[in-house]
Amino acid sequence: MRKIVMIVFLTTFLTNAQSNLSQEQFEKVVDNMTCLCINEALDKSTLDCEKTTIKESNIPTTDTKTLDLYKEFQKLKKTTDSKELSIIFLTKNVFQSSKYEKIKAFAEKRKGDKINDIIKKIREKITLISSENTKSSDNVSQTSDQSDQFQNSESTPQAEQVIPNVYTDNIEPETKKQKYDTGDFMKDYGFSFILFIMIVGLYIYLRRRNFASVKKVEFMIKVNEGKRKLNPISVPPISSHSPNRGLEDSVNTLKDTIGRLEVKIIALETQSKKEALVPTISVTEVPKTPIMLQDDKIFYKHAPHESGYFDTDDEVNLGDAVFKFTIYNNNSNLASFEIIKEKKKLILDYPNKYIKPVCEELNAFNQNANNLVIHSGIAEKRNDKWVVTSKAKIKYE
Repeated sequence: MRKIVMIVFLTTFLTNAQSNLSQEQFEKVVDNMTCLCINEALDKSTLDCEKTTIKESNIPTTDTKTLDLYKEFQKLKKTTDSKELSIIFLTKNVFQSSKYEKIKAFAEKRKGDKINDIIKKIREKITLISSENTKSSDNVSQTSDQSDQFQNSESTPQAEQVIPNVYTDNIEPETKKQKYDTGDFMKDYGFSFILFIMIVGLYIYLRRRNFASVKKVEFMIKVNEGKRKLNPISVPPISSHSPNRGLEDSVNTLKDTIGRLEVKIIALETQSKKEALVPTISVTEVPKTPIMLQDDKIFYKHAPHESGYFDTDDEVNLGDAVFKFTIYNNNSNLASFEIIKEKKKLILDYPNKYIKPVCEELNAFNQNANNLVIHSGIAEKRNDKWVVTSKAKIKYE
């Protein structure tokens, strides 16, 4: 019920919003709108828009923008698009339509109170024109009623001869009025009527789909119930006449529990026996660090080449050395190397010479570091060079 009320409300709202003016009413409103907007554009214009229809001659020929705005209003006045005859178009959409760029630019330039005041005056004009049209139609109906009474009061033969002609003449305006009312109704309310039909159709479709979903769920429940009937759970019969029925249930439950525990105990015993048969193997890890046995396997270098190698002939004593080399695993062509920590200040002052070519920095360079954490690198002897194959790692702390 709530959905139906909302649909009716929405349809009523859209009908009011889309209600159209007649062509005559539309032209009057556009004339008033033109006068209001041109007055605002000219700034100092004092034309009374309620009594005067503005003309192109009222606009200075030098003011081309205002002239273009006036011409666009005249273009709107001659429109044949039924959508543009609606009240909502004249009071809102026309000021946002890209079809009427001059009107849109005029409105955007006066956003806020100015354009809102103009729209308010246009709505008042529409209300006034609509009320005047209602009054005039009432006056016409009253006049026709009076003429009918006057004709009925005459009883002369001449009046009797006139009656058929009057009757025939009255039929034609009524027919024309009916045709006009039908066309006007389709023009004014056709869109809203179609929209209402679409909303009702959508509502019926959703109701049917929900009904189908409910039926599907009910069918699935029935199918599951049928499966349960086909595969019933066997329950041992219990005598309802037994006085110790509760006690028998408790005993049966205990028996089931004991049976399950016995199965678990047997499984655990089997598993423990299998684990007892598996021998335990102890593994001793062999250290991977170089084994140092003799002093003659250590030598020193001062600085590497910028391409990442050391010259074999560039051996120095410990006092001048920056790098310490150790023959790796008794292989004379493989050695580990590291930076001598006592030369910390020298290598921090010249990092591009000592660190960058042969070391990998684990954090950002810090010339004021208090400590250096150094991990050895590896070099391989190739002809007259010790080529670095794995850089030493350095961390600044």
